[in-house]
Amino acid sequence: MRPLYLSILGTLYLAMFPLAGTAQSILGTPDAYLGQDPPGDVPKKFAPDILADKGMMILGRIAITHDGREIIYDQAPAMVGTKDLVVKSVEFDGHVWGTPHVLKFSHFAQDPTLDLDEKHLLFMNEKGESVRSERTAQGWSDPQLFLKGKHFMLYNLMPVLSGDYYLGTNGTWGPGDWNSVRFSKASVSGTDIFVHDLGAPLNEPGFNGDFYVAPDESYMVVSANETPDFECELFISFRRSNGTWTKPVSLGRRINDGPAHRWGEFVGPEGKYLFYTRGTDKGGCAIYWVRFDTLLRELRTSG
Repeated sequence: MRPLYLSILGTLYLAMFPLAGTAQSILGTPDAYLGQDPPGDVPKKFAPDILADKGMMILGRIAITHDGREIIYDQAPAMVGTKDLVVKSVEFDGHVWGTPHVLKFSHFAQDPTLDLDEKHLLFMNEKGESVRSERTAQGWSDPQLFLKGKHFMLYNLMPVLSGDYYLGTNGTWGPGDWNSVRFSKASVSGTDIFVHDLGAPLNEPGFNGDFYVAPDESYMVVSANETPDFECELFISFRRSNGTWTKPVSLGRRINDGPAHRWGEFVGPEGKYLFYTRGTDKGGCAIYWVRFDTLLRELRTSG
């Protein structure tokens, strides 16, 4: 049974940021998710002919607003490297979806993550720092420095309802290489950030940095079983009442369907679908989505 305080936090989250059923939301309508036919329990590509320009691919975590009316994502010509990566947005105007357009930032930014109030958009820059864009009447502002670690990187910074952040970082426990990155939690005071390792069994030897954490911190979907070239599978861990995490278990063979890179985990605003990037060296990469709420209930019960 999930702790009472997590249930209360989840209720407050829905009250503060209403999802489906509001006048503004398009979730639950045929227009939701770019009008794509929703997936079942077998993953399929998300909007393969809509989001990416010819010769480009969509990679990393996408961001979707709570009302479902804006989708923000990264586009790049290759799975690795930062050359020619851009951030794009596509919006629903109340009648139709517009054409995806590039957010013209003056500095590199990747892996968009909406803050819980949706007034800010978080990214990581090429230095491993967290930068933040502000929503204005003219659109998203040029990202400015938000947080930087003291000699450590801030990868996949994600806010939760408690006011803390989850991330992958090498913290104070390793050199600045990817193999020392561990799933961590951070508190922020002004411009200072204090991180601590979430420990085993959540963290394994090697890289631990790609994940999605529920806003109420009840579960994390993590990239696990990382190979030396970062191929991996998607697992889930549940948070216990004492703050520790259960041993991650696989999301199943339909999602972990052979060797591939899997990262950029994101659960849609109404909690119904899991999105993630899947790619191979031979097949490039794309955003996939799969029905998740029923799978989550099954895994929570079996655990």
